[in-house]
Amino acid sequence: MTDIVVKGHKTFSAGFTGESKRVGLIYDFAQDGGAYNGKVYILGTISGKVLIEKVIVRVITAATSDGSATVIVGHTDNNDAYVDATAGAVANLAVDAVAAAATTSVPMVLGNGKQITMTIGTADLKTGKIVVDVFYKDHNAG
Repeated sequence: MTDIVVKGHKTFSAGFTGESKRVGLIYDFAQDGGAYNGKVYILGTISGKVLIEKVIVRVITAATSDGSATVIVGHTDNNDAYVDATAGAVANLAVDAVAAAATTSVPMVLGNGKQITMTIGTADLKTGKIVVDVFYKDHNAG
C-alpha cells in the first residue's frame, strides 16, 4: 500500500515554549484526488514530541461521492482517532460542518515522525476540502 503525501503537507514542532499552537492541515480533492483504495493521505508530520490538546475537523468544500464514501481522520497509531467512519460519512461532510475529536482521543502525546492522516473508504470522493486543526504544545515544556 502506498501512502499519499498531500500537496499542503506540513511538518510541525512545538518548539520549546509551553504555549499552545495550532496548525491547519488541509486535504483538497482538487489537488490531492479522492481514490479510496486503502491509501492513507498524510496531512502532517510531527517533529519532536508534542502533546495534542484538541483536534477539530472543518469542511470548507462539501465532500461528495457517487457512493457512500467515508472519511476517517487519525494518526499513525490509530487511523480513526479523531473522526471515525460514522462521523465521517459523506452525508455528514457538508459545507461548514465541524467535528471535534472525542475526549477519549485527546489529550495525547505523539512522538517524532508520527503523522496525522486521513483515509477515504467505501467509495471515491468527487469533491471536498477539509481542514484538520491540530492544537498542540511541547510535551517536555513546563
